[in-house]
Amino acid sequence: MLFRKAKPPPLTAWIMQFSTPANLLKAASSVLIDATPGTDSRPVVMCLTIFSATGNLVGNLLRNEEAFYKDIRTYFRDTDFDVVTAEAIVWISVLMVEFWKSDKQKDREMFERIGCGTISVAGELSLEMIKSNTGFDFKTSAIERRRTYIESAKSGMLVEAFASVLYRSVGRRALAEPLEPERPPLELEWMTINIALNIFFSTMPLAYYETFKNMLKGRPDLFAYDED
Repeated sequence: MLFRKAKPPPLTAWIMQFSTPANLLKAASSVLIDATPGTDSRPVVMCLTIFSATGNLVGNLLRNEEAFYKDIRTYFRDTDFDVVTAEAIVWISVLMVEFWKSDKQKDREMFERIGCGTISVAGELSLEMIKSNTGFDFKTSAIERRRTYIESAKSGMLVEAFASVLYRSVGRRALAEPLEPERPPLELEWMTINIALNIFFSTMPLAYYETFKNMLKGRPDLFAYDED
């Protein structure tokens, strides 16, 4: 049964709750309202931002009716989709880091307001959520992926790097299973995955990052912070 007809596995189902900016704002508002005065909520809301962007990507892969999305579902029919979701969380975490780093020149005030601590703790929180939903500690693999993505960012190949990880994940039944060996990314499967990721990358991740920044700008009283 294709994913769109089946109940998503635990991590994927949980992540898809946050798949729209409206759901992100709702979840973030709940966190901020319940926060103890003076508590730094930046990492938690950044983590929710990562989850929301991931939910948007995963939701398209599972539900979009365009032909190439259907092809992707066919490629991954024997894959535990929590593998795809966990890999996407790590990739999008790196995208948020790259957007934040670019603000060092474009928006220095916001770069400092977000701070290195926010980025670091949000990444740790996202890995804890992967572990709690899958039972697997993905930290070691996530560190390897992040190194690959950060290196690929230098040559503008961030999307292609993630497409290769997903391509090599076809057939993985659990996060504990390693990636398939490197293969030339010339097959139709890789090209289809790459198209879907480029469509997502062209607008969505930056839009979610800007949503996070707008929350900080709009309600600075709800985000306690110190200079990192």
